Amino acid sequence: MRIRVFVFAAFLSALLTVVYLFIDFSSGGRPMLYLFSKPVLLDGSKTLFFRFGDEIYYANQGNIVADYRVLPGADSKTFEVIDGIWAKDKSHVYLRYEQTDFSPSKFSVLSCYFSDGHSVYYDDFPKGTVTVSVDAENFRIIGEEQYSVPKSDCKAKDSENVYFWTRIIKYADPATFQFLNQVWAIDSTGVFMDGYLVKELSPEEMHAIGRRHVTDGITVFAPLYEPPYFTDLKTTPEAFRLQL
Repeated sequence: MRIRVFVFAAFLSALLTVVYLFIDFSSGGRPMLYLFSKPVLLDGSKTLFFRFGDEIYYANQGNIVADYRVLPGADSKTFEVIDGIWAKDKSHVYLRYEQTDFSPSKFSVLSCYFSDGHSVYYDDFPKGTVTVSVDAENFRIIGEEQYSVPKSDCKAKDSENVYFWTRIIKYADPATFQFLNQVWAIDSTGVFMDGYLVKELSPEEMHAIGRRHVTDGITVFAPLYEPPYFTDLKTTPEAFRLQL
């Protein structure tokens, strides 16, 4: 008798464990039980969007076990992930688990920015959306070539301005502006550190020496995050390279 009770208790414990592993509660408090099918991760491991049956879910805050948020009205047949937290179907564009007013035919993601075909925006979560540019046609991402980090460039320009995240870089010429590395940039007349004009330095002969330093061929300059925005290391580029 004791053996039967023990076996039954063990069986019941195992059954409850299996059910626990396959049950989930959505944000609306509705349990989602799946014993023979699991949510399908869309776009490989690059996103937190899932398809479960005919519904689309977003795994809010990275918790793919206990916090699925259903996307009401999403069309699973035409649903596709655009880039990470952005997705669309034939009728709507979604930011995480929220439906937006953007048109899926005109919407695009530009690195850390996004566009509706007319203007360019930045999602300053949780504060809200910031309009960066009203010249989407000429809006371009500016990289740092070999020093850039994929998907993290928040530096751009249009026909009128150069942008560092959401800030307009004053005195910068978009036609000639270019980044040298992760913090330094030049245009035809000036040198910029982290988006601020460095009046004491000239763009002539200036080039990158590593990810955070520049040289004019004579000495090496390091970034300083307050005026005058640079520090002269008083060392030759040849000697500095030996320290890298």
